[in-house]
Amino acid sequence: MKFHQIFSISAIFTLSLLFFSCEKQDKYTDWKVMNNDWLEANKNSKSSFPFNWTIDVLKTPLINAEFQTTESGIKYKVLRLGNPADRMPNPTSYIWATYEGKLIDGTSFDSGENSYLGSISNTVTGFKEILLKMHIGDIYEFYLPSDLGYGNEGSYSIPPYSVLIFRVELTDAKY
Repeated sequence: MKFHQIFSISAIFTLSLLFFSCEKQDKYTDWKVMNNDWLEANKNSKSSFPFNWTIDVLKTPLINAEFQTTESGIKYKVLRLGNPADRMPNPTSYIWATYEGKLIDGTSFDSGENSYLGSISNTVTGFKEILLKMHIGDIYEFYLPSDLGYGNEGSYSIPPYSVLIFRVELTDAKY
């Protein structure tokens, strides 16, 4: 009888352990796959993704540039050139921008007009990389892979593993 009780308790413990270990699966696995697939599918696309941008200055590209890809994997294109003689930010600059950020499903997670964004050094890696390419007055559209955005942590309304899609006009930079 004692053997039967020990065996039953062991079986219940083992089944409980298996059940709870299955529960701990990352609930964002499907979102990660969708984002990686979207980024791969749009890797060679030459046109902008047809989102409904809400800020007027960001709606219509003024030049017809093609997308380029940085060494780190950010896909970007210039929609408007500011004055090339105007200043560019440096890694410690404080910046102002008109911007909108979206997820691959078109959900807008942040936007602002001539908003103070703080120091470039406090932005996510990919955002920082693109801002350092821009002159004041430039408008860029860019796609940040999740590892150059918020990665597997996410942030506020941004789920983990999200590709971040931005249109940004750099409006000012202070040193």
